[in-house]
Amino acid sequence: MKIKWISEKKEYWITDFVTTVTWSGADTQASRSLEFELVNTPFDKSTKIPVLKGGDIVIFYDDDDKARFEGRVTGKNKISEVGTRAYTVRDYMHNMIQSKASYKFKKKTPEYLTKAICKDIGLQVGSLAKTKKKLKKFIQQGETIYDIVNRAYKKAQTGNKYLLAMSGKKFTVVKRGGAIAGFYLDSDKDIMSFETTENADSMINQVALYNNKGKKVGVVKNASWIKLYGIYQDVYDTGKKKKKANKADKTKAKKQLQGVDKKSTVEALGDIRCVSGRAITIYDKATNTSAEFWIKSDTHTWESGVYTMTLELSFKKLLNSPTTPADTNYNPGTGKLGWPCNGTISKKFSKKHHGIDIKVKSGTKIHAAEAGKVTKVGKDTKLGKNIVITHSGGLKTKYACCSSISIKKGKKVKKGDVIAKAGSTGSEAEKVQCHFEVTKSGTWKDPSKYLK
Repeated sequence: MKIKWISEKKEYWITDFVTTVTWSGADTQASRSLEFELVNTPFDKSTKIPVLKGGDIVIFYDDDDKARFEGRVTGKNKISEVGTRAYTVRDYMHNMIQSKASYKFKKKTPEYLTKAICKDIGLQVGSLAKTKKKLKKFIQQGETIYDIVNRAYKKAQTGNKYLLAMSGKKFTVVKRGGAIAGFYLDSDKDIMSFETTENADSMINQVALYNNKGKKVGVVKNASWIKLYGIYQDVYDTGKKKKKANKADKTKAKKQLQGVDKKSTVEALGDIRCVSGRAITIYDKATNTSAEFWIKSDTHTWESGVYTMTLELSFKKLLNSPTTPADTNYNPGTGKLGWPCNGTISKKFSKKHHGIDIKVKSGTKIHAAEAGKVTKVGKDTKLGKNIVITHSGGLKTKYACCSSISIKKGKKVKKGDVIAKAGSTGSEAEKVQCHFEVTKSGTWKDPSKYLK
């Protein structure tokens, strides 16, 4: 995670001053936000902590140095004598939500009018979902620009749902709900907590239809819900003088039916791809859950070198298999210690190099080589983000150059537990890798002697 601050055309890296970062969004909240805190040391004259102004630009980069968010400072707290300064940054979607306009288009596709509207407000355009459907007549008066684009895509009636989002500086429209290929959250590896709640307080299981004279002309219902909970009725006004509701009226009334509200929340190791509008798979042994969910809202947090996320989910579908898929990307081997990750040893142990470097792909998970207790979680110039685990018999293992760490000091771990992700932090790392060290009673040992 890195943060760049741009003020008056000058760029500054402020990552080293940041204590906490929260990046969040929701499917009901078009604009994503970035909230972070900077250390505040007013009495330390040797350390100059930057002071951001409203309107300054902030760019947020993930652990692979990819820009994930760009926006302007819209809020900041009062500066206290000691502690931190907190800032709120919103992406450029905020301009679309806060700005209103009037448009009239004839025989134009949603993607065409989106480009035209974005050009009017000086917003760059990225990938736009193609409907290839021309709207015969499209008139909007005094509506927000976001709503205008959103309604245009809905009016195309392609059968797809669309997500309006910012990709850095560029406005994009993508199909909603695409699953993250090959990704799942597992209670044995990623999930820290998983909770599901059911609530019938907002249930509507029957809708009575009335004409404009107040006479009941029809009813739609869900018999199975009524059998379980009794009748929870709403009404629908047909607005017409008729003796019997027609098929169109009943179709509209059915949309008012609402079943049990099911919500799930998962707290897990962070993955930057898990954002609202996407779909993910959850395997949780404690609740016997094996299902796919929509992400309704996401909150990603970086604090003290640990990256976690909290996702609010809505149920999508059950999966056929009740068990988790095999972790084909990890094999601990049969040595005295398990491999922290599977890859190629790019640098061997020597008197000057007190460990081995394992070359891996970006995002590869790092596992505890043996059961033990986390006695250090830190960051230094040479080895970047690193973890030390103390095992029995005077043995210690160190895992360094991590892109993110998902375990806290003092936690007990089992062999194979995920503790971090491989990265290229620290001057030791030339490429994405896991630097792995082993010490026995304070003496460095060749890690490869413990691995098979």
